[in-house]
Amino acid sequence: MKQLGEEKGLSVTGGILAGETWLTSRSYTWPLVRCTISGDGITLTTSCPPRFHFYIPKQSISQVVLKNYRIAAGIRIIHDSQEVPRYIHFGTFAVSDLKQALEHFHYV
Repeated sequence: MKQLGEEKGLSVTGGILAGETWLTSRSYTWPLVRCTISGDGITLTTSCPPRFHFYIPKQSISQVVLKNYRIAAGIRIIHDSQEVPRYIHFGTFAVSDLKQALEHFHYV
């Protein structure tokens, strides 16, 4: 297991479904998205077109729902931030790293 720094957090690679609703969301598949979980928030970025950088402050997050599918895991981020899409679902194959970061920074 990786050691988590309070200031850095942990980054995992995966895919994202993001938009105003599930139906209108755009999909970026693994390994195009980087999710960084830290004590002050969750950041989602990609370097492929169309590029995006979503930062959701921890105080804007009301719930992070973790779904563990054995070889993969996904999180649904429920938030009230106006700067990022309302519907965000991130998935990764780095199940233990994702779970460790969410627990360490008290999201689940």
